[in-house]
Amino acid sequence: QPSTRSSSSSAFTASTASTASTATSAATQYLVHFVHRHLDFRKCDFDSSLIAQNLSPSSIYAASNFDMLRPFLICTFPDDETATKVAKSTVLIKHIYKVNSVGETTEDC
Repeated sequence: QPSTRSSSSSAFTASTASTASTATSAATQYLVHFVHRHLDFRKCDFDSSLIAQNLSPSSIYAASNFDMLRPFLICTFPDDETATKVAKSTVLIKHIYKVNSVGETTEDC
């Protein structure tokens, strides 16, 4: 399970379930938790890290889901190794969690 600073278990609630549906089924979904600082620089920093790993930002997340005021973003990475590399290459990611299941309630997951 990729994480830059924590080995916390994955958590995913119904409030983000609708956002997760934009990802493709071939890759794995991750919940990226950004630090709540340098809000104006967050997207540029994240996009630069993706490009440095030869990834297109549009293939990793939907631009319409990126909200500068919210510290969470659902992303789709090809594998754990790639997600970890991206997380380690930016200072503005606090944690990255692999999404293991999605449901309206915890029982559905």
